[in-house]
Amino acid sequence: MPDLLADTPIRVQSFKLTTSEVERGRVAKRKPVPNTCVAYKRSRARPGYNVPREPTPEERLERLNTAIQAITFDDVRTVVSCIPGNIEVGATYDLVLGASQNKPRRVKASLLHLAVHHRAAQCAKLLLHLGAPTEATDSELGDCAIHAGVRMSRYDLVTLLLEYGASPTSTNAANDTPLHLAAKQGLVHTCKVLLEAGADPTARNRYNETPWDTATLAGSPSSLVCADLILTSHLQAKESARSLRQLTSRPV
Repeated sequence: MPDLLADTPIRVQSFKLTTSEVERGRVAKRKPVPNTCVAYKRSRARPGYNVPREPTPEERLERLNTAIQAITFDDVRTVVSCIPGNIEVGATYDLVLGASQNKPRRVKASLLHLAVHHRAAQCAKLLLHLGAPTEATDSELGDCAIHAGVRMSRYDLVTLLLEYGASPTSTNAANDTPLHLAAKQGLVHTCKVLLEAGADPTARNRYNETPWDTATLAGSPSSLVCADLILTSHLQAKESARSLRQLTSRPV
């Protein structure tokens, strides 16, 4: 008796076979079992099947207002839910800054400015991670986010902005650098981190004042400490430059 099983190919993955059919050596012509995964993918690809709808301008505005409100309370989860497809983190908006200091002013600024002004460190970190520009300025003072961080006396936000590429030599509308503002307010630790990041102690604002001049004119004990720190850093930089020139001018 011929061996029918050896001559007849059996596709176990494509057909459902009973034990009796295999034993008799016959393969029934049955329809292949449909691949449920492929069928699911095809159904997902059909037009109009669960396609995300583009939000309307009214919905975008509503989510922007929700995100702005959430930033003031440093509510990261709400901000994350509002941003995708609705909010551009690098754009400027009509915002009210300074409300937390009872000095509200309506300006065009970025959401990063808003986060810094409301001391929302977690939201600021989120916006920076999503690509918010550190050099965007507001429409009134011309402050970058790092200027706002210094004005708010937030050492943690200043260091965070520096980590994400904020320039310690950026200037605002008054040509003040962050070091000018920190020296005037007597923020010793902030002055130190700015100098370590490359702040220029000889930069002059529109009143022709250096950060050292600003600190000495402020006159507070902490400002005078900042002035001494700035002067020491400046003298050390000059000494290093002089030593480098002497080293390079020696004949080989």
